[in-house]
Amino acid sequence: GLKKMTFDDEVQLNRILLRFSEDCLADSEAVSEALTNDDKATLSLIVHRLAGRIAQIGSKKLAAEFRLMEIALSGDGVIDLRQKNKVLGLLQQLNQLLNLVRQQASAYSIS
Repeated sequence: GLKKMTFDDEVQLNRILLRFSEDCLADSEAVSEALTNDDKATLSLIVHRLAGRIAQIGSKKLAAEFRLMEIALSGDGVIDLRQKNKVLGLLQQLNQLLNLVRQQASAYSIS
């Protein structure tokens, strides 16, 4: 997917992968902060952003999980313990994806 999109330009592909990693790391920190502060509106926004970004990189299953979490957070009320645990689990899965992305990025980096 991404290789086609970048017309096999490894430099461009590397830039996209690195930017994806940076943005996801920043959003992961923001998610943790929103969870700590019980800030449901911010949490929902960031989960939405992550779902879209993850889908663009090609991880459809994880993106779908983030979308489902976004929907679950759209209701009224506070963030319950089950939702917090689910979000933390999604962040762990995202971290695993970021490790794979970093490996790919280093494979495409220019020495």
